[in-house]
Amino acid sequence: MKIASLSFALRVEELVAQDNLSYLEAITHFGEENNIDTEALATLVNRTEPIKFKLEEQCLSSNVLRSKERMAVLDSSFFKE
Repeated sequence: MKIASLSFALRVEELVAQDNLSYLEAITHFGEENNIDTEALATLVNRTEPIKFKLEEQCLSSNVLRSKERMAVLDSSFFKE
């Protein structure tokens, strides 16, 4: 299933705003509700710069990532538990 970057971004922003989810939680939720694997989610995030930037900033501010670990290329392992 091919998901448009705009549809992905809009749904993630909706989940963050309405359900008070973090960007990581919203992206994971989006993947679960659309039966999308982690590799495809990583590709979507990489193609959607605003979401990638917000995810990175949120992870940095909550110390999930340290500043020297900025996501130059988002690896699908980032989403694995």
